[in-house]
Amino acid sequence: MRSVIIWARIRDVSLVRIAWLTVVIACLVGAVLLFISDYQGYGGVTLAVAAAAAINLK
Repeated sequence: MRSVIIWARIRDVSLVRIAWLTVVIACLVGAVLLFISDYQGYGGVTLAVAAAAAINLK
């Protein structure tokens, strides 16, 4: 019986892209927590920062 090796093809992701994705996720989590804590203004600003960081992912 032949053994078949299946290789997963995972796209290379640069460290810069991982860093920006981490910033976006952290800002989104922070925005949700701020909205839950009734800080709508700060939550909106945090969403704007997340959107600005997401632009760098393109």
